[in-house]
Amino acid sequence: MIKRIKKKSLGIVLTDRYVEVVYAEKTAGQTPKIRCGRTPLPEGVIRDGKITIPGKVAALIVKLLKQEKIPLRAATVLVPDAQTVAQILDLPAEIPANMHKYIHTEIRYSPILAKRTPYSDFRKLGTDEQGKEKILIGMTTRECIDNLVQCLSLAQVEIRSLEMDFCALQRAIDSQILSGQKQKHLLLSALTGQTLTIWVYLNNKLDFLQRFTIPDKVESRPTVLERLAATKQFYEIEKGYSFHRDWNIMTFLDIDCRNREAWTENLSSLFGAAAKFYTPADLSQTIGQSGESVSFTGFGAAWKGIENDSSQTAPELLPRFFVEHYAWKRTARLTAIAAAVLIFVLYAGTLFFHSLRPAHGQTVNPTTTGQMIQLALEQEQIRREIDDLQKLRRITETLIRYESAFSPTGLLNEVTQKIPSSLQITRLEITEEGFLSLRGRALSFQTIHQFASALEQSERIEQATVEEARTSPSSSRVYD
Repeated sequence: MIKRIKKKSLGIVLTDRYVEVVYAEKTAGQTPKIRCGRTPLPEGVIRDGKITIPGKVAALIVKLLKQEKIPLRAATVLVPDAQTVAQILDLPAEIPANMHKYIHTEIRYSPILAKRTPYSDFRKLGTDEQGKEKILIGMTTRECIDNLVQCLSLAQVEIRSLEMDFCALQRAIDSQILSGQKQKHLLLSALTGQTLTIWVYLNNKLDFLQRFTIPDKVESRPTVLERLAATKQFYEIEKGYSFHRDWNIMTFLDIDCRNREAWTENLSSLFGAAAKFYTPADLSQTIGQSGESVSFTGFGAAWKGIENDSSQTAPELLPRFFVEHYAWKRTARLTAIAAAVLIFVLYAGTLFFHSLRPAHGQTVNPTTTGQMIQLALEQEQIRREIDDLQKLRRITETLIRYESAFSPTGLLNEVTQKIPSSLQITRLEITEEGFLSLRGRALSFQTIHQFASALEQSERIEQATVEEARTSPSSSRVYD
């Protein structure tokens, strides 16, 4: 008998207008099963991609998961479209040693990143016709990531991956629309939230990418057509391509629309028969989904956990710190559960051995004296093991309690902001008892004590003391 492996995955989409959860389940050789739910958001709950009321959004996510009977609590989450930057960059002849610093320098004028801490990832795209190395970069801010983590934590959902909307949409296109067909050239456009993305593939290689803000959804069609016409003109005049052959043109909306005929007519007048128009209703029909229509972005987010091959070109916007943090949290909880189970088993064993001891006044058979001594020794060993496991459980519970009491990211960001320019941190660690230990170097004793006083002003820190300060062996002007 051949056991078929079942894969399950969850995708969550957050925009200014709605929250969507999509659950995908696939068994080898069978048609995938999709369950999805979407609920509109009151105006202002998510504004310009920022979740202003995390508790409200978390409650809606929990409600959708229960309503659709979705068992998973780990998901691929799409960063709100208004909080992302995507661009194709040409690398210089000499590859920068620090790629992230180079990316931040190149994109520093984006209004999304103004006065915020940027976070970026990139994927190599290979070389173009002139031999220039190209990369696809994705960017958001640490503030946006913290905002998402806070909201999803309230919903008891673990973030497995953070990515941009058009990357998830591309995954849905590859798996359900193109289905492995070889295409020479593709012109794709998608309207997600308030963002229009236009991207072009030449000979199956990403060649062009631009994102535009579309503030008014009601009048979005003329703006989309205008941007598509400009892209068409660029490739016809500047690069000499003809859209009458070897091209597929596809436009996607994240919600169903009533003026489908107008969209189809306008796209056909611009590109001819090669133009195709898609809404969530088309995807639902393709995958055999009944009931609530599933968006292409939501399906693509959920599909990442089913087939991960096409996601290799998608920048990952979840910092490694959070991946390790989630892994530590899972390990701590499993350790606590295992310790509790072992304590119960050992305690039951102790009671069993105790029941074997002779009652008061009962004659002890000399032949069993050695067995009783052995049982006593084993009982003592079991008691010691129980004490060790109880200590382990207490430590684990303490760690979980401290972990839930504060945001590690928020604490580290606050500590970083309070570091004076004349002080350098060389080591940072959090002990099992929940103490934050810092070591570093400064140019004066006064700087060290001022830093400790600044830390005490934090609501997250109960007390900050300087345990030791001495002249550094390497320099009489530096203090450790």
